[in-house]
Amino acid sequence: MDSVKKILSGNRFSKGMVVKKSHTTPDTLKVAIRVPVKDKRYKKGTWSSKYFMVHDEECLTQVGDWVLVEETRPISASKKHVLVRILNTRT
Repeated sequence: MDSVKKILSGNRFSKGMVVKKSHTTPDTLKVAIRVPVKDKRYKKGTWSSKYFMVHDEECLTQVGDWVLVEETRPISASKKHVLVRILNTRT
């Protein structure tokens, strides 16, 4: 876990779960990142999900894997994130 903290310092990294894998372009993933949100009126904390299209060069991930992604320059019209590493694989 210390190596993940060293990577996270200073850059725009996020941890999320692979929700969908494209069959037409196998190097594209859809990753859900959970974000804490607080209700303005009632001050209750809830979770919301943001979805990002991620570029996976080696095509090693499966649906359900936890991954670390980095925000980079735009790769295509919808992909602006790159897969850094797989944190946990689905069993």
